[in-house]
Amino acid sequence: MPNLQLEGPEGPAIATTFNEKCNVFLTILFPTRGNTEGNGADTTAMSSERPSLERFVGCKQWDWPALDPSEIERAIFSSSPKKAPGPDGIGFAAIQQAYKANPAPFIALYSALFTKGYHPKCWRDAIGVILPKANKPTYTVPKLYRIIALLNCLSKVLEKLFAIRLGYLANMAGLLDPS
Repeated sequence: MPNLQLEGPEGPAIATTFNEKCNVFLTILFPTRGNTEGNGADTTAMSSERPSLERFVGCKQWDWPALDPSEIERAIFSSSPKKAPGPDGIGFAAIQQAYKANPAPFIALYSALFTKGYHPKCWRDAIGVILPKANKPTYTVPKLYRIIALLNCLSKVLEKLFAIRLGYLANMAGLLDPS
């Protein structure tokens, strides 16, 4: 990997060692709150106030029906078996084969997690892979790289279940633009 140039408060700096390059990538790709150098987003303007769904629909509680086994099956089989697995090393091909062999544990697990609204901490891990952007004349600037996050596939299934339900509810409540 070539040396990386970084603009700092004291002027340009060059990262030559492995540890210096790691620190440059950490600074650029994972900015801390208030540090907008990496992605251009203003993280200091984030509000801690949560928007209330009640102001949009006028009701205090959503009744979510229990998960149907077909929803779980659709969430598992709608993802490509060729997707790269996350830190646990379990890919969609293995999950799909295990579900075909015995769907009961998957139905029980996802139904319980969905009902409780819990996302297991071990599923929140990710592996970050830093890749150079294509067709650049030089790769000495950290912004010429992008990060790919490899997430646990079991987690992706649970997230897909929530996303489908939330999308449906948002559409039914008129929170989404018709276009």
